[in-house]
Amino acid sequence: MVEKTNEWSEIEAKLLYKSGHPQMVGWRFFRIMLTELWYRLIKLKGYKDGTEGVVYAIYQMWSKFVTYGKLWELQINEKK
Repeated sequence: MVEKTNEWSEIEAKLLYKSGHPQMVGWRFFRIMLTELWYRLIKLKGYKDGTEGVVYAIYQMWSKFVTYGKLWELQINEKK
């Protein structure tokens, strides 16, 4: 699962970069992660799945963090 996340996050980051995503700054990472956690746990009611739902929500939050971290790297490398 981690290997797939690494592959797909690369693809997602490149798509976000090509679409002209606004420059990543520190607070955006926290907002994106908290939004993903809220979406998975509350909006989709992942908490009802017990431990499995919570672990899944945390993993998806981490996946978003990795994707946007790679986007940030692409944006920094553009400036150099």
